[in-house]
Amino acid sequence: MKAATFRGVFIIIILAAVANLLVKEYRRRLYGDVAARPPCARPQPAGLDVTGGPYTHGAVAADALECSAIGRDILKKGGSAVDSAIATLACVELIHGHSVGLGGGLIMTVYNKETGTAQVINARETAPSGASTDMFGTNTSTAQFGKSGQCAAGGLAVAVPGQVRGYWEAHQRYGKLPWRDLFQPAIRMAEEGFCIGRPLENAINKNLKFINDPKNHLCDVLCDENNNVLGANMIMQRPQLAATLRAVADGGADAFYTGKIARNLVKDIQDAGGIITEQDLRDYQVDISEPLKISLEGGLTLLSPQPPGGGAVLSLMLNIWDGYGLNASSVDGVDNQVLTYHRMVEAFKFAFAKRTELGDRNFVNVQEMVKKMTSKSFADSLRLQISDTETHDWRYYDPVYYVPEDGGTTHVSVLGPGNDAVSLSSTINRYFGSKFRSASTGIILNNQMRDFNFPGMSIPHYIPSSPGGDALPSLWHEPGLGHRTTTPAPRAVAAQDHLRRDQAFRTKGSVRPPVGDPRDA
Repeated sequence: MKAATFRGVFIIIILAAVANLLVKEYRRRLYGDVAARPPCARPQPAGLDVTGGPYTHGAVAADALECSAIGRDILKKGGSAVDSAIATLACVELIHGHSVGLGGGLIMTVYNKETGTAQVINARETAPSGASTDMFGTNTSTAQFGKSGQCAAGGLAVAVPGQVRGYWEAHQRYGKLPWRDLFQPAIRMAEEGFCIGRPLENAINKNLKFINDPKNHLCDVLCDENNNVLGANMIMQRPQLAATLRAVADGGADAFYTGKIARNLVKDIQDAGGIITEQDLRDYQVDISEPLKISLEGGLTLLSPQPPGGGAVLSLMLNIWDGYGLNASSVDGVDNQVLTYHRMVEAFKFAFAKRTELGDRNFVNVQEMVKKMTSKSFADSLRLQISDTETHDWRYYDPVYYVPEDGGTTHVSVLGPGNDAVSLSSTINRYFGSKFRSASTGIILNNQMRDFNFPGMSIPHYIPSSPGGDALPSLWHEPGLGHRTTTPAPRAVAAQDHLRRDQAFRTKGSVRPPVGDPRDA
C-alpha cells in the first residue's frame, strides 16, 4: 500500500515537473529569452495628479499615464486643449498601437468656452473610389466577414485613413503651439523605445497567426531578433513609424496624403490586395459639423457628434436616464445599485436598437430619426417600457437591422486653461486593424471596410441586414467614394460654467453597451 502511494506521489511529481517544463518552453517560444532582455517598467510620470481633481489649470485623461503627462506638459507650455489632445493621442498610438494609429481615423468634439460654440471634426476612414458591394465577391460567406476573412484582414479591408488630416484640420482651427512641437514626444518614444503594457501584450497574444505571417510585416516590430513575440514590460521600437511621424511633423498633413509617403503607402496596400489609390488619399476631406445639443438636469448641455457619429445614441441613453432622477442615493446600497444599473443596461439596449437605423448623414437621410432619438418624449416612451423586475429577449427592443460587433477605440479628454474642452476618440477598428502593416511607413492599417453593407452576409437572430443607403436610413450602407460607416462611440462635451464641473466624456466604441462609469454622464 505504501509502495503504491509512493508511486502515485512520484508520478504526480514527475507530471508536475513535465508540465512546468512545457509551460516554460511555451513561454520561451511565445516571449523569447526573457533573461536576455531585461524587463522595463511603465513609468509613473513625475508630478502627475491622478487623484481626481478639482483642477484649476486643466486636465488630461487618456488610457496611458505617460501620454496624459505629455498632454499636461503641452498645456503647461501654453498649448490649447486641441494641441494637448493631438500630442496625447500621438503617444497613445504607440502604447496602444493595436487599437489606434495613423492608419485609422478619429472624431473630435471641440468646445470653445469664450465663444460658447462647438464643432465636431469627423476624420473617420472613408471608402475608396474603387469600393463596391461586390468587391469581396458575389457569393460572400461568413468566413469572409469573420476574424480572418478578406473583409477583416488584408489590403482589401483598408479604408482611406483620416487621422492625420483630422489632426491638421483641428490644429488649423484651434492650435496655438507650432504643429511640429506636438509630435516630438511621440517621435522620441518611437525611436528610443517604449515599454509594452498588458493591453498591447494581450492583443499580440490574440493575433499570433497574423503576426507570424511574414507578408503582414507585423513581426518586424512585434517580435525580437529571433522572431519571438514581445510581451509586457519589454521595449518596443517603431523606427519606420518615427520617420513617418517626423515627415508629418515637418511637412504637415500634405506630407502624408501626397508625395513619397502616399506613394509608398498606396504601393504597400495594393501589394497586399487593396484598392486604395494615390488619388483617394489626395481627395480625402474632413467633415466639419455642428454638434447635436440636448439639455440635461443640473444645467448641463450635452454636445455630441451627428451621424455617422454616435451622439444620437448617447443622447437617447441620457434622456432615458434623466427621467429617473439619478443621484448619489441611486447607488447607495446593493439594492439601489442593482436597480440603477439594470435601468441603465435597459436604456443601452433600446438606444443601440435604434442605432441600427442611423447612417452617414451626408449620404443617408437620417434627420427624422435623429430628431426622434434626441427628443424627451421619445425617451419617456421608452422609459415606460423598462420594467424594474425583468428583462427581455432582443425582439422586445425592436432593432430594425442587424449591426455587427465592431472594434473598440481609444479616447482622450482634455479640459484646457480657458475652460475649452476636447473629447476625442480614434480607432483602427479591430485589434491591429487589417492585420497588416505598411513596411515602408511603419503604419498599421485599419480594416474599416468590414463595417459596410455587403450582400450575402451571415446574419444572426434573423434580423435583416441593411438594404443600402439610398432606400432606408441604415447603419450599414453600400460603400461609395467618401462614405463613412457609423461609429457607436459618442464623443461628447458637457458644458457648464466652471472648469471643475465641465466634463468631457465618452463611451467605449463598440456595439456592446458602453463601458466606464455611466454616472459621469
